[in-house]
Amino acid sequence: LKLAFPLLRELPWGKVKGDVRSRLKDGAIDGLIAGHSVTAGDLDLHVDKDGLDLAGTLAVAGIPGRALVAMNFAEKAPFRSRVEFTADRFATERLLRLMPDQPLVREAVLGGELGGRLRLLVARDGSQEIDVRIDATQAETALPPLGWHKKRGARATFDIDAIVKDQRLVRIAEVAEAITSAES
Repeated sequence: LKLAFPLLRELPWGKVKGDVRSRLKDGAIDGLIAGHSVTAGDLDLHVDKDGLDLAGTLAVAGIPGRALVAMNFAEKAPFRSRVEFTADRFATERLLRLMPDQPLVREAVLGGELGGRLRLLVARDGSQEIDVRIDATQAETALPPLGWHKKRGARATFDIDAIVKDQRLVRIAEVAEAITSAES
């Protein structure tokens, strides 16, 4: 999209109005998330003076899923942005590639498949609410410091709610887990 107004010396941004709707096919952005690419984007995009909405399928670091993104441009909007990414099932190796410098994750995730959902809300003040739900039923997991181990097939889900302000974790509002048939 390109706009030109050659007869105007100045055009205040507040006077510009637009409503853009587009379908993106096989879209990609290199290095978007912690240096990892977003690929295979098949997304519906809507942009107007109030904000941006994006919905569809894509892959983050090779992990396929569905994404919903809302960004508010208005100063008095209830939030700046909201992102939800849901992946039904992916190999644990992909998660390990996404988080290579996390030794605790490498010790805890031993193989199999995971599924999950990540929700991120960025408030007007810049604080972030993070809601993560992980289904580890088809993964082999362990917590070596606790002597705990779970084989593939034993039901396991983890829910984590956290709040980040000024890029620092200020509160973990809730951590819930449901595990059955695990070894200890």
